[in-house]
Amino acid sequence: MLDEWTKPSPDGKTVTYKMEGEPRVGFVYSAGVEGRNIKQLSTSEGPLTREQVEARFADYVAGE
Repeated sequence: MLDEWTKPSPDGKTVTYKMEGEPRVGFVYSAGVEGRNIKQLSTSEGPLTREQVEARFADYVAGE
């Protein structure tokens, strides 16, 4: 695991973000809100920053 952190969403729910992987294999980014989880796999780029991961899942966290 590269990184894991929590942050409140705009509606007050707790979001858990995770980054896993390694450069030669790829990275998995995920966000979880109240038992709902979504993951994205990326093999073409290095690890994203926390801000980039949060932006990637912004619509999901907002419930869209």
